[in-house]
Amino acid sequence: MTKIEVNEEERYVRTTFGDGLEIVARPVADEESIARAYSLGYLTIMPAHVLVVQEALWQMCRDHDRLHTLLAEAEGKKYSVALRYAALGHKPPSMVQAEIDREERIVLLMQRLMNVGVDALVAERSSSEPETK
Repeated sequence: MTKIEVNEEERYVRTTFGDGLEIVARPVADEESIARAYSLGYLTIMPAHVLVVQEALWQMCRDHDRLHTLLAEAEGKKYSVALRYAALGHKPPSMVQAEIDREERIVLLMQRLMNVGVDALVAERSSSEPETK
C-alpha cells in the first residue's frame, strides 16, 4: 500500500510506495505554477499578495500528489503510475506515458472540480461548444 505523509510545517508531501521508494513534492513558486494555481481555482485574483500565492501553491501541491494516489486506488491499482515513474526518474515507454498523461489530466480535472465546482465546469464546457443549427 502507498503511504502519504503531509508535513504542514515544512510544506511537503511524501509518497512512499510499498517497496520503500519515495517521492517528495514541495510547492514551486514559478510563473507556470502560479498560472496553474489560477487556472485550477486555487487563486481567484491575479496578481495576488505573495502570502496568498504561497498558500495557494501549497494547497495545490498538497492536493495534487494525494489525488494521484486516491485516483490510483479508486482504479484498483497499487500506486500512481505517474508518481512511480517520477520517483524512479526514468523515461517511461510510450504506452506508459499515455497512461501517465491520462492520469495527470484526471488529477488536474479533480483539482479544478474541487475548487470551482461542477456548475462552473459545465458552464465552461457549454460555452466552448459550437452552436448547432
